[in-house]
Amino acid sequence: MIATILLSVLSSFMAYLQTHTLQSDVRLTVGKDVTQAFTYTGSITMAGERFKASILGMEAAYDGNTFYLYREADEELTLSTPTQEELGQNNPLYFAQAMAQSCHITERVSGEQTILTMTPQTASDIQRIELVIKEMMPVRVEMKEAGKFTRLEFVNPQYISQVPAFVIAKPDAYLNDLR
Repeated sequence: MIATILLSVLSSFMAYLQTHTLQSDVRLTVGKDVTQAFTYTGSITMAGERFKASILGMEAAYDGNTFYLYREADEELTLSTPTQEELGQNNPLYFAQAMAQSCHITERVSGEQTILTMTPQTASDIQRIELVIKEMMPVRVEMKEAGKFTRLEFVNPQYISQVPAFVIAKPDAYLNDLR
């Protein structure tokens, strides 16, 4: 019974993301257990598996077919057909959804937040993934690996009605088309 409820909470949230466009500023914190963590700010807009993100002087987007990566420092725009792994590396909610299929999932409620903890069922570099949701809004996704962690916090997330184009156009950039 409880496993059905857990999958229902996660499935409901992921289904909601398929039909709504989420926009948020983000804080990405990366750290090792023995050193100081580094935090970077950026933004993300996503609808289902499509997304557009900007952080660390880079922009990434996926329109459902093509993956766009623009590096400001190089003024280079790379177009490619992404693998599922590449999509997961660039869209944290997509990654959490993909990982959920091979994880043991536990849920706890803390105030208005639902905290889903995913622990891989087989040997993996990833020790756990924690997804925090509040009223169908993502609050935080955190991945813990041996000796390090990556945390993405959603700052003032909102669902918007106008769906943007999930492409990057940089006419003056060097175009590296790998499709």
